[in-house]
Parts: sequence; C-alpha cells; structure tokens
Amino acid sequence: MDRKDIIIEEICKFYGIEKKMISNKSRVKPLPLIRQTIAYFLRQKTMLSLMKCAEAIHYDNHASVCYAVNEVKNGMKYYSDYANEIKQLNLKIDVVIGLNESYEPILIEKTNNYNVYLHKFKGLLQ
Repeated sequence: MDRKDIIIEEICKFYGIEKKMISNKSRVKPLPLIRQTIAYFLRQKTMLSLMKCAEAIHYDNHASVCYAVNEVKNGMKYYSDYANEIKQLNLKIDVVIGLNESYEPILIEKTNNYNVYLHKFKGLLQ
C-alpha cells in the first residue's frame, strides 16, 4: 500500500466512513469536508502532482485540489476545533507512515453511521 492509499484510508477511519464513499460525487455532509481534508494531506505528505491528487479523490481537475487545500487552511485559521482535528490527523498519519509513535485512539461512541473517537496524543492531549 502506498502513502496515498494510507492517507485516504486513515482519514476515512478517523471520520468513521467507508473508503468507497470518497469515490462518489455526493455532497452530503461531511463528505465534501473529508474530501478536502484528504486533498490537503495528499499535498502535504506526498509528492503527487495536483492532477494525481485530483484523480485519487475523484475531483474533476487540479483546480479543485487547490481550492480544497485553501479551504482547509482557512478552516484551520478560523475554527479551532477543525484545526485540532487536522493536528490529530497529522499526527495519526505520521504514526502510520512511520514518522511518529505517539498516537492512541479511544472509541467513545458508536452510532449507526459514524464512530466517534477521542484521539489522544502523548504530549498533546492529557
């Protein structure tokens, strides 16, 4: 499994959705936000071109990836909860691809559609 697939799989697990849901064009919340988050991490953690990132998450073109990355960056500026999610995902992805070893997820609630996790990181959340 390459880094692109690991990133997509870990983000889907984090949000409690199936990987195949990313492939469809549905705009039902929270799918667009999750796709944008995937685009952001594909650009941050891989050497993929904009077009390859677009293909990985079934965007029509590279401009959609640019827009998604900017949306995530803006969201992190204005919404602290979202910024914390991105930080948690960043650490989790680093652990999975071998850059960090301090990730510890704890399942706190299971609903019909999503699993809700408390994500703890040594030194980040106590």
